[in-house]
Amino acid sequence: MNISPESTLTLERQKLRIQNDLSYFPLPFINTSSKDSSTLSIVLSDTDNQTLTAAAIFSSYSGKLAGWRGINFPVFFNTLPADGHAVAFITNSSRPKFLESYPEVERPQIEIVDLPHSANANKLLVVSAPDSKGLITVAKAVAAGDLLFNGPKSEIIEAKEIKLRRPYDAPNWINIDEVTLFKYLMEYDEQLSSEGFLPRPINLNLRLPPDIYYAEGSRINLNLKYNYTKPSALGLSQMQFLMNNHIIRSYPLSAENESNNVIENIPLVSEIDDLFNRSKIDPMLLRINNLLTFDFQYDIVMSSRNGECDSQTLIKNHVDIDPRSSVDFTGLYHFTQMPNLNLFWQSGYPFSIYADLQETAVLIEDGKNETQLSTLFNALARIAGQIGYPATAIRIFQDPDNATAAAVKDLDLLVVGSIPDFLHSSNVKVVLDKTEQSVKGSFNSENPNLFRSNLRSDSTVVRQNTSEGISAVVSFRSPLNEDRTVVALIGDSNTGLSNLGNKLALNSDLGEIHGSVTILRDSNKRSIDVGETYYIGHLPWYQRIWYYLVDSPLLLISICMICAGIFCFFVYRLLSRINRARLLKTRKKSGE
Repeated sequence: MNISPESTLTLERQKLRIQNDLSYFPLPFINTSSKDSSTLSIVLSDTDNQTLTAAAIFSSYSGKLAGWRGINFPVFFNTLPADGHAVAFITNSSRPKFLESYPEVERPQIEIVDLPHSANANKLLVVSAPDSKGLITVAKAVAAGDLLFNGPKSEIIEAKEIKLRRPYDAPNWINIDEVTLFKYLMEYDEQLSSEGFLPRPINLNLRLPPDIYYAEGSRINLNLKYNYTKPSALGLSQMQFLMNNHIIRSYPLSAENESNNVIENIPLVSEIDDLFNRSKIDPMLLRINNLLTFDFQYDIVMSSRNGECDSQTLIKNHVDIDPRSSVDFTGLYHFTQMPNLNLFWQSGYPFSIYADLQETAVLIEDGKNETQLSTLFNALARIAGQIGYPATAIRIFQDPDNATAAAVKDLDLLVVGSIPDFLHSSNVKVVLDKTEQSVKGSFNSENPNLFRSNLRSDSTVVRQNTSEGISAVVSFRSPLNEDRTVVALIGDSNTGLSNLGNKLALNSDLGEIHGSVTILRDSNKRSIDVGETYYIGHLPWYQRIWYYLVDSPLLLISICMICAGIFCFFVYRLLSRINRARLLKTRKKSGE
């Protein structure tokens, strides 16, 4: 059967107006039933830090629900979007005109209503409180799942404080301090089972913390248990174990057994062949998001007796991976070189070391700029979707000044808009100068225009003007604290920053950003490494010495030669002493 590519399918659809009932939440606001991304408009009337914090927590929670699908947050002030669902944050003293008649509230609450003047059955989620502090209470209650959604409205009578998270306990990451069972990697029922004449491969997602350091001699311990229907004794059937579509091992399926238990000690770094291990994994194969595949291949044999044709009915095969199977990454270290924008782009690192972003502060240039706010909400939603937890402990500072510097000096910083003056340093100047050169060298323009103050230090100005807009993601060591990192999201205009925000909303797009600076324009990009390098994490002293020596072969050779010389010197002294003792003993015997 051939289907012509010119065939068409036409669907006539009409949205049905559903009742105002929060029991459907997150529907219809957040799409979790298809592969499509979501768009949820955020409506604000005030822009104090607490209102923005509440909106940031809610957007990150929405990003967690959207997950890999991604979600975009257009921002509107005192007005409604032309189409689509929306969420409005209001207080008794501050509300948009279209909600002026909304009753004042005595305690924080959330309510779903029809979006005014909507012809497409769109809904408005009204988050209200007596004051802006109450808006944070609502957002945290929603993010923590403490609200019982039933009916059109839910009030918060008593709110519990959310317990702060521990380092590296993001729900989507495995814990490298303990053995991980496969049952904790399952995302849906029956994921570890497959059936058919040729069963479909069984896939598991394994998400690692982004800063794992694979030292020389590191190993993965795999304890794999699986069951299968007996294959034909005439053919050769096997189970193939793959990681990120690279074959690691294949195990024969015996016709005498219906189960198998494999224990593998797989070296990650194996420059020299190891006689005691048959499997090796190149550390380059391991990523932040890994796909484990167990592919059961049955050999179907059709036999014939005496030249006659036989009619056979194929029997479906059934295979299972035991949920008690485990993978063990214990003994590895959290240690990585920074800045590294790829880690930020794929997992929100280093902000996501604490899943609730308790050690992260946001510095936003203009809290009344819709594009900057939209970019911020998209970034926080992206991080939450990647790690599986909302930013319930985030802190936001608008129009940051020198007073802000004292409050954020011990925090990692996410900057949206221009880079504040108190973050300028000699290292930052080098980074910005190189960024300017990259912009000029990569994206020429006939009509130069000021690239605002976003990429400017005392002597650096980037001039650029394009109809598409240019944006940049820049990372550098915090001048306020050498153990902290700054990531800045900046653009030459609202158009450029909006393009960056749209890319942040595409959570499935993980391979674009690298280095310490990435310039983006439309579909073009350029990444460079520039500025001071530093390290985050902990390594034992002996591993740290080896880490530095591996990248300095001449130094390593010199040290080896010195060590060899010292060894030979002491061996020579020892042998000389033994020789003198032997000669002395011989003379004494001769004298006797």
